[in-house]
Amino acid sequence: AFFCGLVVCDSHTTSFSIGADLWGVPSFFIDIPYHFYPKDSQYVTTELQDLIHLLEGVAGKKMDWDLLKKQVRNTQRLVELGREIENYRKAIPSPMRGRKIQQLHWTEMCLMGEDEAVSFFELVLGEIKERAEKGISAVPEEKHRLLTLFFPPVYSGKILDWMEREQGAVSVWECPGEYSSSEGDLDPEKPLESLAKWHRLTSFCAFYQGPLKREYVERIAKAAIEHKADGAIYWSHQTCRHSSQLIRPVKEVLMEQAGLPMLVIDMDYTDPTFTTPDQIREKMESFFEELEDRR
Repeated sequence: AFFCGLVVCDSHTTSFSIGADLWGVPSFFIDIPYHFYPKDSQYVTTELQDLIHLLEGVAGKKMDWDLLKKQVRNTQRLVELGREIENYRKAIPSPMRGRKIQQLHWTEMCLMGEDEAVSFFELVLGEIKERAEKGISAVPEEKHRLLTLFFPPVYSGKILDWMEREQGAVSVWECPGEYSSSEGDLDPEKPLESLAKWHRLTSFCAFYQGPLKREYVERIAKAAIEHKADGAIYWSHQTCRHSSQLIRPVKEVLMEQAGLPMLVIDMDYTDPTFTTPDQIREKMESFFEELEDRR
């Protein structure tokens, strides 16, 4: 079976049905409202119940509710660890390198609810907690504290290394990556309701899906102030219409409420020929010169 929910990327909501047709298997689309209210959470819970009914028929076995509760419990632990990690990243100098951002994100995406994900997050937390308490910097010499907005390209590892090593620039907060503290916690005894709620915990879903609410953009400005950032880099993925539509409101609120300049890098998430690493570095160099002039 193939199933998918209403998520940010258009490709997700169309490609899963193609796979189902090619394999000749059932498919299920989870209808998720743009913005959650109490009744919407119950609606998504009902959608999940229907999905489980379908999958029980396909698999010929009943749902393992104990396993699902365990995974919800692990997911709640990831939320707690993620909040702690974010809090320690407010330290000056920053205790965490940029590569760790991608590692945390993809660990969460691919191993959500698994024991291995919890172990990795606990390991990262222990490492950056020690570094923060001892004042150990993630970069040789911290000069610039940045917000990272949207996803850097997958080929960006060496660019992030160069940014930290040569420019003393470190990312101190990312969107996606932040967990909302206003949405409450997950309850393993109510696993489906918790899965519905988790969708609203992550900034990725909150910022990039559906009509934009100013409160979401203001969360970015708040993070900039709390993490003492002095600039932001917005990775504008050109084949994702959602990311390009957010540039103006984010840029305006960041300058208005936090006084931060924002660099927009037009790029393709996986194709380095659209904007080459050298072109990205050239744009960054000009931006870092601007930040130096503002110091």
